[in-house]
Amino acid sequence: MRIFYNNISYLIFDEFPPAETDKLSNNQINNLSGILSDLTGVDVIHDDRELFIIMSNDKIILEKVIAFLEM
Repeated sequence: MRIFYNNISYLIFDEFPPAETDKLSNNQINNLSGILSDLTGVDVIHDDRELFIIMSNDKIILEKVIAFLEM
């Protein structure tokens, strides 16, 4: 994850969908930006295959994203 001071963070995967697809269902993979938006309460844009733009750099919001992905 890369955090910028313009209130934007980038979530970048080495490959998407992740090789460990047993952690995420096909539905979660197909709708990850929507799930992360609902979870965080901010817009999350799936910009490129491996790139998600989180429209916040708030530490609490980013911790929610990390906790979801570590499940």
